Formats: sequence, structure tokens, C-alpha cells
Amino acid sequence: FSKELNKECRRKINTSIFISEFENGIIITADDENGVNVSKNITVTKEPATNAEQSIENLKKQLSKGGDTIFNITKVRVDFINALFFPLKTINEWRRNILAELELERINLYKRETFSLRPVSSKITGDLDYKTNVVNKLSESFYKKLGVENIEPGFEAIKDLKNKTVMTCKYCIKDELGLCPFDTDKRVEEPLYLKNEGNKYQLVFNCKDCLMEIVSI
Repeated sequence: FSKELNKECRRKINTSIFISEFENGIIITADDENGVNVSKNITVTKEPATNAEQSIENLKKQLSKGGDTIFNITKVRVDFINALFFPLKTINEWRRNILAELELERINLYKRETFSLRPVSSKITGDLDYKTNVVNKLSESFYKKLGVENIEPGFEAIKDLKNKTVMTCKYCIKDELGLCPFDTDKRVEEPLYLKNEGNKYQLVFNCKDCLMEIVSI
């Protein structure tokens, strides 16, 4: 698992390449999954291929290589009247150039989202207890700007934890022991307590919402 995480992970952009011809050369077009596309006319001498099938296969194979680019070439289409021969070095150069232009076009067309800060117009009435978790001056200042007058420090900043709820959970000890009042007529004498390293906690059961609170005492 750690080895997999350490591997380089890059998102690739699916892209199609289309190559056709015009009177004085070839036209190569790259079109990505986001609708960004570029096209380039290349003047080149057309040399008929001696092996038409092999020539087209080599052309598709070389144009399908995304390499270290951000693109994953998923489709290559060749539309020639007659099969043409081009050196592998030339084909690779076309591919590199058209993908470089496509990447540049993506950058040029990219629109960065901007957001403006808006003044807070809401108001909070009443006091805030420790459950709001206000533990620094910035959060205290924020709530006071909203109209709160009395703010109890957050749980981490309280020295006296007596009668403070340290946890609210869906897990229920009564349900674990088969004593859920919705499932059985059996009853257990309450309150129930937990002890841990000298600390004692009371269990408060909110059966209506199916919650159990652990309260420091």
C-alpha cells in the first residue's frame, strides 16, 4: 500500500488525434475531452507507401504515444486518399508539436474562478456554550461580531470538566447488552457509569434520537 502511494500519480487528459491531407501536405488535429482542440497544416512531400497497411499502422502507433505529456491518446484517425510514408522521426515530431500546442491552448483558454468576500450579515442571539468550540481570540471575535455576548470557552480550554459532555455517539451500551427499551421489557437500574483511570463518567441515554452521551462528573 505504501509503495502504491509513493508512485507518481498524474491525471491524464483523454485526447484524440486526427490526421488528413491537403494538396501540399497534411493536416493534424488534436481534440481533448474538454473540447479544446488545435489544428496544424504541415507542408510536406507526399511519398506513397510501399506497404500501405504497415505504413498506416506505424502512423497510428507513433501518434498514440502520450509519453510524459498530460495527454492520454485514446484514438487516432487517419484519413488519406492513398497510404503515405513518413519517417518515424518526423511523425514523432508532429505528435510532440501538436500536443505542446494543445497544452498551450488549454492554458490560454483556462478561466480561473474568483470569489469575493462578502460581509457577514447574520446575527446570533443567546449565549454559546463549550460545544461551540471557541478556543482562540479570532473565533471569539467572530462570534461577538455576530452579536453573541457570553461565550463559554471550548472543551479544550476548560479546566473544570464537571457535568460536561465529552462524547455523543450512536453506540449504546444498553443496546449492546440487549436492554434497548424498544426491543425488550427488561430494565436496568440507572444511572449507569463508566470508570477509566480514576475518572468517572455518567451515561445519559437519549432514546428518542438513539444517542448516548458520556458526561464527566
